[in-house]
Amino acid sequence: MNTKYLLFFLSIFIFAKIDYAQSDEYNMSELICKESQSFISNNRIQNTQNKLSSNNDFDMKYYRFEWNINPNTNYISGTATSYFLTKIDNISTLEYDLSSSLVVDSIQYHQTNISFTQSGSYGLSIQLPNNLPINTLDSVSITYHGMPPSNGFGSFIQSTHNNTPILWTLSEPFGAQDWWPCKNGLTDKIDSIDVYVTTPSNYKVASNGILKEEYIVDTNTIFHWKHSYQIAPYLIAIAVTDYTVYNDTVHLSNGVSMPMMNYVYPENITAARTGTNKLVKVLEFFDSLFINYGFYKEKYGHAQFGWGGGMEHQTMSFVINFNDE
Repeated sequence: MNTKYLLFFLSIFIFAKIDYAQSDEYNMSELICKESQSFISNNRIQNTQNKLSSNNDFDMKYYRFEWNINPNTNYISGTATSYFLTKIDNISTLEYDLSSSLVVDSIQYHQTNISFTQSGSYGLSIQLPNNLPINTLDSVSITYHGMPPSNGFGSFIQSTHNNTPILWTLSEPFGAQDWWPCKNGLTDKIDSIDVYVTTPSNYKVASNGILKEEYIVDTNTIFHWKHSYQIAPYLIAIAVTDYTVYNDTVHLSNGVSMPMMNYVYPENITAARTGTNKLVKVLEFFDSLFINYGFYKEKYGHAQFGWGGGMEHQTMSFVINFNDE
Protein backbone atom coordinates (compact mmCIF):
# COMPACT_ATOMS: atom_id res chain seq x y z
CA MET A 1 0.00 0.00 0.00
CA ASN A 2 1.23 3.51 -0.85
CA THR A 3 2.57 5.20 2.31
CA LYS A 4 0.58 8.42 1.87
CA TYR A 5 -2.68 6.46 1.60
CA LEU A 6 -1.85 4.44 4.70
CA LEU A 7 -1.15 7.65 6.65
CA PHE A 8 -4.39 9.15 5.38
CA PHE A 9 -6.50 6.24 6.60
CA LEU A 10 -4.67 6.09 9.94
CA SER A 11 -5.32 9.80 10.48
CA ILE A 12 -9.03 9.28 9.84
CA PHE A 13 -9.01 6.40 12.34
CA ILE A 14 -7.24 8.51 15.02
CA PHE A 15 -9.58 11.48 14.65
CA ALA A 16 -12.59 9.16 14.70
CA LYS A 17 -11.34 7.66 17.95
CA ILE A 18 -10.83 11.13 19.47
CA ASP A 19 -14.32 12.19 18.42
CA TYR A 20 -15.74 8.95 19.82
CA ALA A 21 -14.03 9.48 23.17
CA GLN A 22 -15.14 13.10 23.48
CA SER A 23 -18.76 12.73 22.44
CA ASP A 24 -21.42 12.29 25.13
CA GLU A 25 -23.45 10.43 22.51
CA TYR A 26 -21.16 7.42 22.86
CA ASN A 27 -21.28 7.05 26.65
CA MET A 28 -21.12 3.27 27.11
CA SER A 29 -23.86 3.04 29.75
CA GLU A 30 -26.12 5.13 27.55
CA LEU A 31 -25.37 2.94 24.52
CA ILE A 32 -26.30 -0.21 26.42
CA CYS A 33 -29.53 1.39 27.62
CA LYS A 34 -30.41 2.65 24.12
CA GLU A 35 -29.72 -0.75 22.56
CA SER A 36 -31.99 -2.51 25.03
CA GLN A 37 -34.80 0.03 24.63
CA SER A 38 -34.52 -0.07 20.84
CA PHE A 39 -34.92 -3.81 20.63
CA ILE A 40 -37.79 -3.87 23.10
CA SER A 41 -39.64 -1.02 21.35
CA ASN A 42 -39.29 -2.76 17.99
CA ASN A 43 -40.62 -6.03 19.44
CA ARG A 44 -37.41 -7.77 18.40
CA ILE A 45 -36.84 -8.88 21.97
CA GLN A 46 -39.68 -9.89 24.21
CA ASN A 47 -39.71 -10.33 27.99
CA THR A 48 -36.10 -9.25 28.46
CA GLN A 49 -36.55 -7.99 32.01
CA ASN A 50 -34.12 -10.19 33.90
CA LYS A 51 -34.18 -11.07 37.57
CA LEU A 52 -30.98 -9.27 38.53
CA SER A 53 -31.63 -8.36 42.17
CA SER A 54 -28.85 -10.58 43.50
CA ASN A 55 -26.60 -10.77 40.46
CA ASN A 56 -23.83 -8.74 42.10
CA ASP A 57 -23.71 -11.20 44.99
CA PHE A 58 -21.55 -13.74 43.16
CA ASP A 59 -19.03 -13.89 40.32
CA MET A 60 -19.29 -16.54 37.59
CA LYS A 61 -15.99 -18.39 37.16
CA TYR A 62 -16.64 -21.46 35.00
CA TYR A 63 -19.37 -23.39 33.15
CA ARG A 64 -19.55 -26.99 31.98
CA PHE A 65 -22.33 -27.52 29.45
CA GLU A 66 -23.57 -31.03 28.62
CA TRP A 67 -26.20 -30.70 25.91
CA ASN A 68 -28.16 -33.15 23.77
CA ILE A 69 -28.93 -31.67 20.35
CA ASN A 70 -30.57 -33.16 17.25
CA PRO A 71 -30.67 -30.50 14.50
CA ASN A 72 -33.82 -32.10 13.16
CA THR A 73 -35.70 -30.92 16.27
CA ASN A 74 -36.15 -27.51 17.89
CA TYR A 75 -35.29 -28.83 21.34
CA ILE A 76 -32.51 -28.87 23.94
CA SER A 77 -31.85 -31.00 27.00
CA GLY A 78 -28.88 -31.32 29.29
CA THR A 79 -27.07 -29.97 32.31
CA ALA A 80 -25.30 -26.66 32.91
CA THR A 81 -22.87 -26.74 35.83
CA SER A 82 -21.71 -23.32 36.98
CA TYR A 83 -18.92 -22.49 39.41
CA PHE A 84 -19.25 -19.18 41.21
CA LEU A 85 -17.38 -17.11 43.82
CA THR A 86 -19.42 -15.36 46.47
CA LYS A 87 -18.82 -11.61 46.75
CA ILE A 88 -20.84 -10.91 49.89
CA ASP A 89 -21.41 -12.75 53.16
CA ASN A 90 -24.28 -15.13 53.99
CA ILE A 91 -25.64 -15.84 50.50
CA SER A 92 -28.65 -18.14 50.67
CA THR A 93 -30.20 -17.64 47.21
CA LEU A 94 -28.76 -17.60 43.70
CA GLU A 95 -30.62 -15.70 40.99
CA TYR A 96 -30.23 -16.94 37.38
CA ASP A 97 -31.91 -16.01 34.10
CA LEU A 98 -33.66 -18.80 32.19
CA SER A 99 -36.72 -18.82 29.96
CA SER A 100 -39.89 -20.18 31.53
CA SER A 101 -40.38 -22.11 28.28
CA LEU A 102 -37.69 -24.48 29.55
CA VAL A 103 -38.47 -27.00 32.29
CA VAL A 104 -35.92 -27.32 35.09
CA ASP A 105 -35.87 -31.01 36.06
CA SER A 106 -33.51 -30.74 39.02
CA ILE A 107 -30.75 -28.65 40.55
CA GLN A 108 -27.95 -30.42 42.39
CA TYR A 109 -25.68 -28.94 45.04
CA HIS A 110 -22.93 -31.25 46.33
CA GLN A 111 -24.74 -34.16 44.61
CA THR A 112 -27.99 -33.44 46.46
CA ASN A 113 -31.18 -32.04 44.95
CA ILE A 114 -32.08 -28.58 46.26
CA SER A 115 -35.12 -26.33 46.02
CA PHE A 116 -35.71 -23.80 43.26
CA THR A 117 -38.50 -21.69 41.79
CA GLN A 118 -39.14 -20.40 38.28
CA SER A 119 -41.06 -17.12 38.14
CA GLY A 120 -42.05 -14.61 35.50
CA SER A 121 -40.62 -14.96 32.02
CA TYR A 122 -36.98 -15.50 32.96
CA GLY A 123 -36.59 -15.81 36.74
CA LEU A 124 -34.82 -18.83 38.27
CA SER A 125 -34.19 -18.64 42.04
CA ILE A 126 -32.06 -21.35 43.65
CA GLN A 127 -32.32 -21.88 47.40
CA LEU A 128 -29.06 -23.07 48.94
CA PRO A 129 -29.29 -25.42 51.95
CA ASN A 130 -26.78 -23.31 53.90
CA ASN A 131 -25.68 -19.67 53.87
CA LEU A 132 -22.33 -19.22 52.13
CA PRO A 133 -19.62 -16.90 53.47
CA ILE A 134 -17.84 -14.37 51.27
CA ASN A 135 -15.09 -15.63 48.91
CA THR A 136 -16.53 -19.16 48.75
CA LEU A 137 -16.00 -21.04 45.47
CA ASP A 138 -18.93 -23.37 44.92
CA SER A 139 -21.11 -24.84 42.19
CA VAL A 140 -24.60 -25.94 41.18
CA SER A 141 -25.73 -28.23 38.35
CA ILE A 142 -28.96 -27.32 36.57
CA THR A 143 -30.64 -30.07 34.51
CA TYR A 144 -33.35 -28.88 32.15
CA HIS A 145 -35.14 -29.49 28.84
CA GLY A 146 -37.60 -27.95 26.42
CA MET A 147 -38.20 -25.91 23.27
CA PRO A 148 -36.41 -22.57 23.61
CA PRO A 149 -38.09 -19.38 22.40
CA SER A 150 -36.32 -17.36 19.73
CA ASN A 151 -35.91 -13.67 20.50
CA GLY A 152 -33.51 -10.98 19.31
CA PHE A 153 -31.85 -12.03 16.06
CA GLY A 154 -32.82 -15.67 16.61
CA SER A 155 -31.31 -16.99 19.81
CA PHE A 156 -32.10 -20.66 19.07
CA ILE A 157 -33.05 -21.65 15.52
CA GLN A 158 -33.81 -24.98 13.87
CA SER A 159 -33.89 -24.85 10.06
CA THR A 160 -32.52 -26.59 6.96
CA HIS A 161 -29.92 -26.10 4.25
CA ASN A 162 -30.06 -28.10 1.04
CA ASN A 163 -32.85 -30.21 2.69
CA THR A 164 -30.53 -31.05 5.60
CA PRO A 165 -31.43 -30.01 9.17
CA ILE A 166 -29.34 -27.42 10.99
CA LEU A 167 -29.58 -25.92 14.45
CA TRP A 168 -27.70 -22.80 15.52
CA THR A 169 -27.70 -20.18 18.27
CA LEU A 170 -27.28 -16.41 18.05
CA SER A 171 -27.71 -14.88 21.50
CA GLU A 172 -26.80 -11.25 20.81
CA PRO A 173 -27.73 -9.21 22.71
CA PHE A 174 -29.83 -10.88 25.44
CA GLY A 175 -30.69 -14.31 24.03
CA ALA A 176 -28.50 -16.57 26.17
CA GLN A 177 -31.31 -16.87 28.72
CA ASP A 178 -33.53 -18.36 26.01
CA TRP A 179 -31.57 -21.60 25.93
CA TRP A 180 -29.29 -21.91 28.98
CA PRO A 181 -29.33 -20.75 32.64
CA CYS A 182 -27.05 -17.74 32.98
CA LYS A 183 -26.41 -14.37 34.55
CA ASN A 184 -27.44 -12.41 31.51
CA GLY A 185 -25.70 -9.23 30.45
CA LEU A 186 -22.14 -7.90 30.14
CA THR A 187 -21.21 -7.26 33.77
CA ASP A 188 -19.98 -10.76 34.64
CA LYS A 189 -17.86 -12.60 32.09
CA ILE A 190 -17.21 -16.30 32.60
CA ASP A 191 -13.51 -17.18 32.97
CA SER A 192 -13.65 -20.44 30.98
CA ILE A 193 -16.09 -23.01 29.60
CA ASP A 194 -16.29 -26.63 28.52
CA VAL A 195 -18.97 -27.49 25.95
CA TYR A 196 -20.05 -31.11 25.45
CA VAL A 197 -22.67 -31.67 22.76
CA THR A 198 -24.11 -35.11 22.01
CA THR A 199 -25.66 -35.38 18.54
CA PRO A 200 -26.40 -38.12 15.96
CA SER A 201 -23.14 -39.22 14.34
CA ASN A 202 -23.99 -37.90 10.88
CA TYR A 203 -23.65 -34.34 12.23
CA LYS A 204 -20.78 -32.18 13.50
CA VAL A 205 -20.75 -29.47 16.18
CA ALA A 206 -19.03 -26.09 15.96
CA SER A 207 -18.41 -24.00 19.08
CA ASN A 208 -15.99 -21.73 20.93
CA GLY A 209 -12.38 -22.56 21.69
CA ILE A 210 -10.44 -25.73 20.95
CA LEU A 211 -11.97 -29.02 19.86
CA LYS A 212 -10.48 -31.29 22.51
CA GLU A 213 -12.05 -34.53 21.37
CA GLU A 214 -14.93 -36.21 19.63
CA TYR A 215 -15.95 -39.76 20.37
CA ILE A 216 -18.74 -42.12 19.36
CA VAL A 217 -21.25 -43.53 21.84
CA ASP A 218 -23.70 -45.91 20.18
CA THR A 219 -25.27 -43.94 17.29
CA ASN A 220 -24.20 -40.54 18.63
CA THR A 221 -21.00 -38.53 18.70
CA ILE A 222 -19.96 -36.32 21.62
CA PHE A 223 -18.02 -33.18 20.73
CA HIS A 224 -15.98 -31.51 23.46
CA TRP A 225 -14.98 -27.87 22.96
CA LYS A 226 -12.94 -25.94 25.54
CA HIS A 227 -12.54 -22.15 25.69
CA SER A 228 -10.08 -20.71 28.21
CA TYR A 229 -10.62 -16.97 27.75
CA GLN A 230 -13.14 -14.77 29.54
CA ILE A 231 -16.43 -14.70 27.64
CA ALA A 232 -19.76 -12.87 27.89
CA PRO A 233 -22.88 -15.08 27.90
CA TYR A 234 -24.16 -13.85 24.51
CA LEU A 235 -20.93 -14.98 22.78
CA ILE A 236 -21.30 -18.66 23.76
CA ALA A 237 -22.62 -20.48 20.69
CA ILE A 238 -23.17 -23.84 19.02
CA ALA A 239 -24.09 -24.87 15.47
CA VAL A 240 -24.93 -28.44 14.44
CA THR A 241 -25.38 -29.92 10.96
CA ASP A 242 -23.61 -32.15 8.40
CA TYR A 243 -20.60 -29.86 8.12
CA THR A 244 -17.55 -30.48 5.99
CA VAL A 245 -14.57 -29.43 8.12
CA TYR A 246 -11.16 -28.24 6.97
CA ASN A 247 -8.35 -26.10 8.36
CA ASP A 248 -6.36 -23.22 6.94
CA THR A 249 -3.19 -22.00 8.65
CA VAL A 250 -2.59 -18.40 9.73
CA HIS A 251 1.06 -17.42 10.28
CA LEU A 252 1.10 -14.72 12.96
CA SER A 253 3.87 -12.21 13.58
CA ASN A 254 4.68 -13.77 16.98
CA GLY A 255 5.74 -16.99 15.23
CA VAL A 256 2.55 -18.92 16.00
CA SER A 257 0.92 -20.95 13.23
CA MET A 258 -2.73 -20.71 14.22
CA PRO A 259 -5.49 -22.90 12.78
CA MET A 260 -8.41 -21.33 10.97
CA MET A 261 -11.11 -23.99 11.41
CA ASN A 262 -13.94 -23.94 8.88
CA TYR A 263 -17.30 -25.68 9.33
CA VAL A 264 -18.95 -25.45 5.92
CA TYR A 265 -22.05 -26.78 4.20
CA PRO A 266 -20.90 -29.58 1.84
CA GLU A 267 -22.69 -27.92 -1.08
CA ASN A 268 -20.64 -24.71 -0.57
CA ILE A 269 -17.17 -26.19 -0.08
CA THR A 270 -15.60 -24.78 -3.28
CA ALA A 271 -16.67 -21.19 -2.63
CA ALA A 272 -15.71 -21.52 1.02
CA ARG A 273 -12.14 -22.59 0.26
CA THR A 274 -11.70 -19.59 -2.01
CA GLY A 275 -13.10 -17.24 0.62
CA THR A 276 -11.16 -18.54 3.62
CA ASN A 277 -7.91 -18.47 1.64
CA LYS A 278 -8.43 -14.72 1.21
CA LEU A 279 -9.30 -14.32 4.91
CA VAL A 280 -6.00 -15.91 5.91
CA LYS A 281 -4.21 -13.07 4.15
CA VAL A 282 -6.48 -10.50 5.83
CA LEU A 283 -5.74 -11.87 9.31
CA GLU A 284 -2.02 -11.98 8.63
CA PHE A 285 -2.07 -8.40 7.31
CA PHE A 286 -3.85 -6.88 10.31
CA ASP A 287 -1.74 -8.97 12.69
CA SER A 288 1.35 -7.40 11.13
CA LEU A 289 -0.04 -3.85 11.48
CA PHE A 290 -1.38 -3.87 15.01
CA ILE A 291 -1.29 -6.58 17.71
CA ASN A 292 -1.70 -10.33 17.65
CA TYR A 293 -5.15 -11.79 17.21
CA GLY A 294 -6.52 -11.94 20.76
CA PHE A 295 -7.28 -15.67 20.88
CA TYR A 296 -4.21 -16.95 19.05
CA LYS A 297 -3.65 -19.70 21.63
CA GLU A 298 -6.83 -21.38 20.45
CA LYS A 299 -8.09 -20.63 16.93
CA TYR A 300 -10.05 -18.46 14.58
CA GLY A 301 -12.94 -20.26 12.92
CA HIS A 302 -16.10 -20.07 10.82
CA ALA A 303 -19.36 -21.97 11.01
CA GLN A 304 -21.88 -21.53 8.25
CA PHE A 305 -25.45 -20.83 9.36
CA GLY A 306 -28.71 -19.53 7.95
CA TRP A 307 -29.06 -16.01 9.32
CA GLY A 308 -28.72 -13.27 6.70
CA GLY A 309 -25.42 -11.85 7.89
CA GLY A 310 -22.78 -12.90 10.37
CA MET A 311 -22.02 -12.99 14.08
CA GLU A 312 -18.54 -12.77 15.59
CA HIS A 313 -18.83 -15.39 18.31
CA GLN A 314 -15.58 -15.58 20.24
CA THR A 315 -13.08 -17.71 18.19
CA MET A 316 -15.90 -18.98 15.89
CA SER A 317 -17.66 -16.50 13.61
CA PHE A 318 -20.99 -17.66 12.23
CA VAL A 319 -21.38 -16.64 8.57
CA ILE A 320 -24.01 -17.12 5.90
CA ASN A 321 -21.46 -17.47 3.07
CA PHE A 322 -17.82 -16.78 2.15
CA ASN A 323 -18.29 -14.12 -0.52
CA ASP A 324 -16.33 -10.86 -0.59
CA GLU A 325 -19.48 -8.81 0.06
